[in-house]
Amino acid sequence: QGVHRSSDEKVLASAHKASLTPELHLNLSHRSLTRIPSLVRVSPLLQSIDLSHNDLTVAPLIELLELESLTTLDLSHNQITEMPSPPHRPRGDEVLWRLTSLDCSHNKLEMQPDIVRNLP
Repeated sequence: QGVHRSSDEKVLASAHKASLTPELHLNLSHRSLTRIPSLVRVSPLLQSIDLSHNDLTVAPLIELLELESLTTLDLSHNQITEMPSPPHRPRGDEVLWRLTSLDCSHNKLEMQPDIVRNLP
């Protein structure tokens, strides 16, 4: 039998192969990801992350909490049905408030979450 890798190992391997530019933009698009690893392991200074064209079903806001420099997030063309606020933070929506650009187009959100509607 062949060696079977866990889901986490596959995601991490994908992250290591991802395109990380000197300007701290991470491209994880088109990788069939269903979830993402802790991006802090890659760089807590990331400014932009492209997670478009994957198979995410939930916006990865919990994983993004530690990325204090993040300003651009592309979640387009996934299967996202919900954008939950992280439960351990009373103001988990702070991730979204830091963003200057958020693309959630072409997902399965039935209605736009309040936090997205109220972004500046």
